[in-house]
Amino acid sequence: AARRHLAPAIESLYGQRFSDFERWAPHGSADDVAAALQPYVEVGCRNVNLLAAASDTEEALEQAIAVADRLALAEHCRP
Repeated sequence: AARRHLAPAIESLYGQRFSDFERWAPHGSADDVAAALQPYVEVGCRNVNLLAAASDTEEALEQAIAVADRLALAEHCRP
């Protein structure tokens, strides 16, 4: 389901097929996305830009917050 929302957003933003970006666009549950980003956090990354795509804005925001919480970055996130 996550890919279904993310692919059109990426394609619209970059004007290219999602498959060209898929390896750099973790998607799925908050746990899936956090697991994909965790190696970057472990080597010092503290700024993560998320393009949260979901069926509605509230769901997208909730998922982005869940990813930040799992990465212990929540204190750095500001609306």
